[in-house]
Amino acid sequence: MKSAGGNFIQIAEALYQKVNKSADTIAKALKSAGASFRQIADALYQKVSKSANTIAKALKSAGASFRQVADALYQKVTTSVGSIAKALKAAGASFRQIADAIYNEVTTNAGKIAGALEDAGANFRQIADALYHEVTRSAKRIAEALWDRTNASYRDIAYALYKLSLIHISEPTRLGMI
Repeated sequence: MKSAGGNFIQIAEALYQKVNKSADTIAKALKSAGASFRQIADALYQKVSKSANTIAKALKSAGASFRQVADALYQKVTTSVGSIAKALKAAGASFRQIADAIYNEVTTNAGKIAGALEDAGANFRQIADALYHEVTRSAKRIAEALWDRTNASYRDIAYALYKLSLIHISEPTRLGMI
């Protein structure tokens, strides 16, 4: 392979075979060699591990932000929003950080983000909180996302929205902003 990306794949393979089988160590070595986080994710996926969780943790240890991890996973490892959310959780992200990273790097669809957060283990209140703080201030969009993409009942949705804060949701609704 003549491309720089190909060289990083070869470096990853050589490190894995001859020196160290740690994805974290290989990611750090590739980063110090000038690889982008996408290139690191690609090299790790091709030569070290097919696990999005392992790759996410390695990217994080190499200095990637959660947004950069989400971007690299989406571009080089998986297009499954749920898998990306689980990998970000495994790498230490909070549900708000997961929502932020997915919203900014993968999709702006609140329903898909809600489903991904549920896949990563968030309960309805945590999903509503993350959507409110990182995706949308619209109670209607949050309720639709919870209803469409999770196993929430009307009661669960009402409770999650209630717990967000009457000030945050009721006031804009009363003023006709939502």
